[in-house]
Amino acid sequence: MATADQLTQQIQSTIANQGKDRLDRYNQLHTELGAGDMSKSIQSARQNILDTENLLTSLPTDVRRRTAGRLMNQGQQNRLLAYEREPITQQLQRTSGNLAVGQQGYGDIIDEIDRRLGLEDTTREQGLNELYQQRSNIWNMDSANAQRAYESGQNALNRASQTNYLDMINEINKILNPAASRSNEGRTSRNSTTTTAKKQGGSWLQSLGNSAVDFVAPNLRSGITNTTNSLLNNFNNMIKTAQKYAK
Repeated sequence: MATADQLTQQIQSTIANQGKDRLDRYNQLHTELGAGDMSKSIQSARQNILDTENLLTSLPTDVRRRTAGRLMNQGQQNRLLAYEREPITQQLQRTSGNLAVGQQGYGDIIDEIDRRLGLEDTTREQGLNELYQQRSNIWNMDSANAQRAYESGQNALNRASQTNYLDMINEINKILNPAASRSNEGRTSRNSTTTTAKKQGGSWLQSLGNSAVDFVAPNLRSGITNTTNSLLNNFNNMIKTAQKYAK
């Protein structure tokens, strides 16, 4: 599946090249449908008509020049002129007819080219719209996934923080509550209890310190620095409280 960046590059490339692509396609269809050859025939017919019209225009002068010095009256000259003009006029009519047909055919070819290009433009536009939609869907999906991942991470972090925080409180209570209850007994008992509490407190503090390292390390690797620092502060406060009661 294409990425959003790949789709963007494809969209930009399509837009940038569509003008050149359309011109190349026009030239291709122009050749395939014979418009080029027909255009040459039209140009040739137009030149032929122009030459024929010039010939008809100059024909009277040419007849007079060729009959000069001959014993021909005006009527004879006119009949000769008409005789020579007739085939030229017929040729002009045929060429004009061919030109009209050629122009009509050429126009039909151009209309067909425009029709095909129009269909291809529509297809290209639909393709661009599909690319835009695919890219939009990816952006929306990425945004939704990022939001879900963020919320999931936050919830997991909150649960982990609360669980470790409560575990630490429970561990401290296990040590502090017995020491506090035994502190109300006699001096001998208090001294014994204090000694025991110190041993328990010292052992627990060491264990708690090791647990802190085990807990903080993975959080630091996960980049959850701010939350870890907050937990460490709470951790330190609890240790100070344990030390106070363990004296």
